[in-house]
Amino acid sequence: MPKNNLTTRSAAFGLRQSPASLDDTARTVDFVLATESRVPVWDWEHGKIDEILLMSGCSFPEQVPLLDAHSRCSIEDQLGSLRGLRVEGESLLATAHFSSTAGDAFRKVAEGHLTNISVGYSVDESYWIPEGETGFVGESGRSFAGPVRVVSKWTVREGSLTPIGADDAAKARSKQCNPEATMPNTLPSQTTPEPVATPPVQKNRSASEPLPVTAPDAVQEPVVPDDAARAADILSLAVRHGMPELAERAIREHVSLDAFRAQVLDAISFRNSESVPGFRVSMGQDEGEKFRVAAADSLVLRTSFGRVVKTPAPGAEELRGFTLAELARDCLRRAGKPTRGDMDMVGRAFTTSDFPSILADAAHRAVLAGAEEAQETYSLWTGEATAADFREHTGATLESFSTLDRVNEDGEYTHGAISDRGAVFSVATYGKLFSISRQAVINNDLNQFTEIPRKMGQAAERTVADLVHGLLTSTANLKDGKPLFHADRKNLLTAAAISAASFGKAVTAMGTQKDGAGKTLALRPSFLIIPVALQMEAYQLLNATVIGTQAEPNRPNPWTNYCTPVIEPRLDGTGALPWFLAGMRGTFLSVAWLGGNKTPRVEQRQGWTIDGTEFKVSIDAGAFINDPRAGTKNPGVAPA
Repeated sequence: MPKNNLTTRSAAFGLRQSPASLDDTARTVDFVLATESRVPVWDWEHGKIDEILLMSGCSFPEQVPLLDAHSRCSIEDQLGSLRGLRVEGESLLATAHFSSTAGDAFRKVAEGHLTNISVGYSVDESYWIPEGETGFVGESGRSFAGPVRVVSKWTVREGSLTPIGADDAAKARSKQCNPEATMPNTLPSQTTPEPVATPPVQKNRSASEPLPVTAPDAVQEPVVPDDAARAADILSLAVRHGMPELAERAIREHVSLDAFRAQVLDAISFRNSESVPGFRVSMGQDEGEKFRVAAADSLVLRTSFGRVVKTPAPGAEELRGFTLAELARDCLRRAGKPTRGDMDMVGRAFTTSDFPSILADAAHRAVLAGAEEAQETYSLWTGEATAADFREHTGATLESFSTLDRVNEDGEYTHGAISDRGAVFSVATYGKLFSISRQAVINNDLNQFTEIPRKMGQAAERTVADLVHGLLTSTANLKDGKPLFHADRKNLLTAAAISAASFGKAVTAMGTQKDGAGKTLALRPSFLIIPVALQMEAYQLLNATVIGTQAEPNRPNPWTNYCTPVIEPRLDGTGALPWFLAGMRGTFLSVAWLGGNKTPRVEQRQGWTIDGTEFKVSIDAGAFINDPRAGTKNPGVAPA
């Protein structure tokens, strides 16, 4: 959305403390600007929706204006400024400093008449979670039950005193105040939010992409001259009712004045239906969210990986004694739904309560626990890259820039050219399904939604490790018609067991590699990649201080702690045992992740072919070669 697109919300916000926090001499008072509570707002795509502002993604300058009811038409509308913005827990706090000319407003606050404040902010990144689904936002894996828009990155632009709270439909984008005199010739284009698949949100059906952002220099649609009068009337009407953002779309889509009046009436009706005057403060999660977190914690605490719950949510210990069916019944009770029966009751819990969200949260944490427990070693020595999509991407190689040129006194700098030998990479999706059935809930089968997803998390890590291993051992030709390791590349050595001599030859081969211009790349091995069967020889070589012989019993070992050994069981077999040297991370092989998300994605949907809920665990990744010269291979010999 355009950078001048400003959203305001005042529901559930109020004075941080009683008016006693007011400093009459300094003309200051503390406010709670925003919390992580769900607040109803108006959205063009979905109508009335709930929105959550995550404090972890809040950014703010040192000072923002304090306005009169979001009015930005004149400097007279500025009552002062908000300073000392800070995030404390799940709340955004600020200290309001009133101007000496804002005596009337300050006195109304001091007397307790004005108690509500509304924050104006721009949304930098957000995710839409549809109804009936649960989304997992960010690397921490926080779960949110839809329908809701979770704003993960946002910027504070202003704060306003408002006589009535919950002015959630109000948004202020236009900076024009006299539409007849100053109506702009163009209006910013706006992209309508559309949910599409993308990380880092992990959802139980399909992840929703951040609401599209329109660049400030986006193509703008001119107002047709014949529509100038209609546009002026629409903008004037919108400003009069404190909702100028409605005008932009109406003018751009050539909505008639009568139709726009109806839209304004709908927005006013929504705003009034939600407005409750008076002093209100709401901080942190609501009761439903607290229960969902506690219930999910209680399920995880019963598992073998319960250690991931560092600090159980309040109530989690009490819920540990509930069977799955009892938890389903309690979810129905909290949702105000019938709780009779067993089979029917569990079925209702899957479709009309928070029960699926709780199971999804626990299953998601099981997947992450499994991924963390997987003892794969590829991440120790491979680099990382981020792919924006599934198309091919090109990265830099070792000779993207070789050396810098000498610049004499009064000399000119010359442009460097990036080599066209870039590393090409792409990502693909890998995944499988599992389900939590109604029968498993009635049977209190915790294994079905804890151990199974945990093993799938381990499988996700194995899948990526297989991609890396496939490249390391592949004999397929690359684009130049030669395999990764070839004598012409000077990275394939004569077969030999690990010894001080053979290791030295491998180090020399890598250290003498040259770029296309014939200049030495000065590479040094950082990792020795070996099968399990060679770990004793490898550790002896790298840990011994002497490598004496009968002729030279105290000969120093030049390879002591020279590089890090990495054990890879996939290299073990019945034949020769190969071993490899790799340069520092990111020079030889790398793994690319879609959107930089390295954790498995968990998506959910209500079962159609089974009675219960289906989950899909997937990961978007790909392995690629940075540069063959940063690795060497010794084919090894068969064990004796």
